[in-house]
Amino acid sequence: MKILMLCDFYHESLEYQEQLCAKFYTRRGHAVTVGVSSRPKPFGVRLITGFKLLAMQTWLLLWPKKLTIDYSFDVIPVARSLGEPAAMAGAILVLALIVFGLARMRRWPALAWGILVFVGCAAFTSNILVPIGTFFGERLLYLPSAGACVAGAALIEPLLRPRRA
Repeated sequence: MKILMLCDFYHESLEYQEQLCAKFYTRRGHAVTVGVSSRPKPFGVRLITGFKLLAMQTWLLLWPKKLTIDYSFDVIPVARSLGEPAAMAGAILVLALIVFGLARMRRWPALAWGILVFVGCAAFTSNILVPIGTFFGERLLYLPSAGACVAGAALIEPLLRPRRA
């Protein structure tokens, strides 16, 4: 018999109970799989996964072709190393957007602020700065998309200015 344990222990010291319960069922011949555990991930894993989620958020803003209502357990696997392509792309994207936004602050302030608002808000919604309790969802893109809209408007605005004759 296979058993999936969905563990929602809210304190790290209760990890012992999770292990004890798994050992109990394993000794009785059951195949035990420990599922969702709400213990906070180590900062490195959270940071790397956050980069991956930020890349995914950016892609969904640029090309929202495949949207879903449910990103439940293990739909988006946790990134374990920065060598994973999505995590590496997210880290490069974050670094590039921050550098570009800061470099354009004086010459193109609307674009710079739009980019920095996007990255700043997306850093919260992708669990980079603090764990927010939700792994991923399109609803978390509302505020970061405001920054993306400001940046997009700043890019389009020079094209809409009347040309001097």
